[in-house]
Amino acid sequence: MDAMQDLVERLPYEEISVADIAQQATINRATFYAHFEDKSHLVESMIREGLEQAVLGRISHPAPFDGASLKLVAEATIEFLGSVLRPCERQASRFFSTFGPTVQETLERCFMEWIKHDPTARRRLRATPEALSNALAWSIYGAAVGWCRLAKRPDIGKTAEETVRIFLPALENSAR
Repeated sequence: MDAMQDLVERLPYEEISVADIAQQATINRATFYAHFEDKSHLVESMIREGLEQAVLGRISHPAPFDGASLKLVAEATIEFLGSVLRPCERQASRFFSTFGPTVQETLERCFMEWIKHDPTARRRLRATPEALSNALAWSIYGAAVGWCRLAKRPDIGKTAEETVRIFLPALENSAR
């Protein structure tokens, strides 16, 4: 993973081969293929692991499934994508089209697990866990992409808050 990160900072993604990655990592190609199907699988693994670490680094466990916690997830996602793209901003469009679904799926899976393990969340939701997880994941991913594309980027906290605010009615206690 470190080898791939180093290579992406110097070369366009399309020009990097598995042989380049193996050479940079000082391993042979067979060792690479014992762990990954191809370079895309390696990058997808890097994205999943990095995003999960970024999110878990922001929220305490167990965190309530509420607006404040979701704002932290949005901030972590925006910061993560910004840091991933910083060394290779010229390849941002390619990154989003190739690896965007990995970011969205990772977020959606995290939300589903979070809801599944938070009994109060399941009782409070005004939408199905699947619908809310999907909508949150796409919205947060979209906000992060939009933020990354801006030449003059607004405050991450403000962007995250605005993104999550639209979901607050779906998180409100339905007993009102």
